[in-house]
Amino acid sequence: MNTPMLLTLSVGHVIADIYGGMLPAMLPIFVSMFGLSYGAVALVAAAHSFSASAIQPVLGYVSDRISGKWVLPLAPLVAAVGIIVATQVPVYWVALVLIAIGGLGIAAYHPEGYKAAGYYSGDQQSTGTSIFSVGGNIGVAAGPVVVAVLYAWQAQRGLILMVVPGILMALVLWRLLPRIETGTEVAPPDLKAAFLDIRPILIPFLLLLVIVILRSFFWVSLGTFIPLYAVAELGMTVPEAAAGLLPFLLFSGAIGTLIGGYVADRTSKEGLLLWSLAPVPLFVYVFLHTSGFWLPLMLVFIGGFTVSTFAVTVVMSHELLPKQRAMASGMMVGFAWGISGMGTPFVGIFADNFGLPAAFNALMLAPLVPFALTILYVWLMRRGGKYRARMTVRATPTA
Repeated sequence: MNTPMLLTLSVGHVIADIYGGMLPAMLPIFVSMFGLSYGAVALVAAAHSFSASAIQPVLGYVSDRISGKWVLPLAPLVAAVGIIVATQVPVYWVALVLIAIGGLGIAAYHPEGYKAAGYYSGDQQSTGTSIFSVGGNIGVAAGPVVVAVLYAWQAQRGLILMVVPGILMALVLWRLLPRIETGTEVAPPDLKAAFLDIRPILIPFLLLLVIVILRSFFWVSLGTFIPLYAVAELGMTVPEAAAGLLPFLLFSGAIGTLIGGYVADRTSKEGLLLWSLAPVPLFVYVFLHTSGFWLPLMLVFIGGFTVSTFAVTVVMSHELLPKQRAMASGMMVGFAWGISGMGTPFVGIFADNFGLPAAFNALMLAPLVPFALTILYVWLMRRGGKYRARMTVRATPTA
């Protein structure tokens, strides 16, 4: 495992994803700017989730066949310009377009980044991939804190300073580009051949994808509405909501990712996925019926358990599709995230009609569905010898 290169890629992941992490904390700002309903503000989150995520399988398909590492320095620059400039415009639809453009920058970093991380992880795939993944977790977690600090300092004008990290990271990755490797492209050359390569493991792959989509729907919805819940139901200000609760959820997700990768390399990926989902509804219930110290503590548990298998499910997809790792990453990280994000407006509409507490009560039950499907997946993989036989992972050099 090449730890220095993994850490470098992970820092790039921090910067690329910090702009996506800023968006939930910026939603109350957009409400104030444009006078939005919960449904309309959820559309902002959905536009970002779709552009930052849904296109990733397409980018991954291309990445499996060519060297697209040049997108690594471009991605944080586009993300910075799109997301940050959106906070400075006076028109709602212009902000939506800019957020979508910024999302494309975030999307571009992931398939090639996960492919490179797999190359440098050697025989410790879950651990190495978690090192890369945790960069994204840290970026997403740091986003609300950055919003809180800059907004408290200069309101929306202060946020424009966040263009600078994207520019600097782009320059660093551009200088390192000749040294970055992503592995040999061995994927089938066309769509038909790619489908024939997927067909033998199509059932478990699709089942895993559905599990990840449902897990992501819960996570995206929770991250979107916790700042709004804190302002509307707990009486917090925008900076307090951004820095007082959401970081506990997001930073614990980062820690959970590292722990999950370490545990998965030493135990069972499928078992970890199953038992990480089981206690989450209880934690959400306590969060909704408590106050004070217990609020951030429950968010720590929710984040740590929910996100502990984020990198692990990417590795599981790599095992099913060893020749199409970038596309598999794009499906598990991008497509799943984009589809799940498109469900957030429905949560917003539900909240408009029944209130935010009712919406959170409904979300509390959401992890039970992927938990049940994971039981089916574990049974399928343990009983389906043909799937295990198909999972012959390509050896990756440590470089």
